[in-house]
Amino acid sequence: EGLFLQEIRKIVGEGIPMVVSFDLHGILTERILQHANAIVSYHTYPHVDFASTGERAARLLLRIMAGEVQPVTALVKIPALVRGNELITATGLIGKQIRQAQALEASEGGLSAGMFIGNPFTDVRDLRSNSFVVTAGDEERAAREALQMANDFWAVRHRLQAPLHSMAESIEAANTVKGTVILKDAADATSS
Repeated sequence: EGLFLQEIRKIVGEGIPMVVSFDLHGILTERILQHANAIVSYHTYPHVDFASTGERAARLLLRIMAGEVQPVTALVKIPALVRGNELITATGLIGKQIRQAQALEASEGGLSAGMFIGNPFTDVRDLRSNSFVVTAGDEERAAREALQMANDFWAVRHRLQAPLHSMAESIEAANTVKGTVILKDAADATSS
């Protein structure tokens, strides 16, 4: 996506604002932030907020185009990859950071906020978790709020990780079961 945005910038120039929306399983990179005026991410997993995320992005773009806001973004890179039921935003521990992001977006000067938890099975250099906050020109607040979300995430990172088993362990366990056994790849992306 960063390369895609970079190439778009070459065509449209710096004067055209771009707001882009992402899946919270996305991988947020410096190149994305360099070429986008602002980012918006899903707040739900399972993903049920496709339409509302698009609407949030469009409304923010319109505010930028009208000259109402000049967004600034803070990113905190979190050296953690997580996977499991605690990432279900309605019921899991990750919900705290999502509710923080939603409250920030609803507040005066808050434009966008969220968590990127990546997909731990994707083999790319920038794979990690990230918190981000976009404010209306308040760099200090954006940095402070993004760091708070990251610290809250970091405090529970071990509880956000479901245990995985090696193939050998799985086969050994399967050999002790009577009946049908299904071995399943946990990754849901063909690129993983």
